[in-house]
Amino acid sequence: ETNLFCVEGIKSVLEIPTDYEIKYFILSESYAKKHSTIEFSRAPVHVADEKTFAKASGAVTPQGVIAVCRKKEASIKDFANGIVLVLCETQDPGNVGTLVRVADAAGCTGVILTKGCADVYGKKAVSAAAASVFRVPLVTNVDADMTILTLKKNFLICGTSIRGENLPYSIDFTKNCVIIIGNEGAGLSQKIESFCDKLIKIPMPGHADSLNAAVAGGIIVFETVRQRIM
Repeated sequence: ETNLFCVEGIKSVLEIPTDYEIKYFILSESYAKKHSTIEFSRAPVHVADEKTFAKASGAVTPQGVIAVCRKKEASIKDFANGIVLVLCETQDPGNVGTLVRVADAAGCTGVILTKGCADVYGKKAVSAAAASVFRVPLVTNVDADMTILTLKKNFLICGTSIRGENLPYSIDFTKNCVIIIGNEGAGLSQKIESFCDKLIKIPMPGHADSLNAAVAGGIIVFETVRQRIM
């Protein structure tokens, strides 16, 4: 089934909310011999030999526990207020997962991933997001233009850009806002930038001329937190 994804590691597996459907668990033989399986009563348990489990895991040092879960997609209609993070063709799965985790920590309303983004349910992204992939409402594989124009009716649209003229500290993030993070190499297209009410540039007085997408997103998202709790 294409609407399933894997969560690996005992800590992440035990944090799966009860409203998420777990299709089955996969345990390595070594884990099953050393630990009780009572924690895995929510779904059928399959025990695999070490070689088979290693192939299923893909991790350098597998922890011996995988949960296969059904995806749960939100709808853009669910996002009526607050801070919404939009990832627009963000292609690195580590960045995608980290930004989902940032959104969770900051209390964002949700995360929207446009077509061309890395799979938020892929192993690397899920690993980077940890349990946040369950807690943050996610909308995936949407058309960027239509999505932003729809959100524009109720949100201030703020895009990150090296051509930006607004510092994040100068924008009123106490309003309902959308923050758009673009592609790691190309940033946002000129068309997407034209839809934005504000283009944000993070001040960098040092020698580096750019920041990792997840770092830039984290700085801006937590500026929204600072403003909202002050």
